[in-house]
Amino acid sequence: MTNGKKLGKNPEDYPNAKSEPQVQVALRMKKRGDPVRVNDVIAYVITGDGQDYTKNVAERAYPPQDVSKVGSELQIGIPPTLYGGVNDRLQLLSCETDFAAD
Repeated sequence: MTNGKKLGKNPEDYPNAKSEPQVQVALRMKKRGDPVRVNDVIAYVITGDGQDYTKNVAERAYPPQDVSKVGSELQIGIPPTLYGGVNDRLQLLSCETDFAAD
């Protein structure tokens, strides 16, 4: 899922930059030479392999094009709280399929 948030000021001017995903992404973009201006909407994806959540959300935010780039090792992060819900639904589907087969 892609998120987006508008920059209200220059990324360097945010006092809590380390905790704001759009600011971290804007700083990465500026570092590689991409233009970033006040009022730009910064799109980002939260990454993670589903297991390692030692970094905060802002540190795991990347531009969507970095995640979708061929050869990228970045993966879209799924919060651990969603794993249970997805797993429960898969088990329910499995049970329904087994029941229908009887």
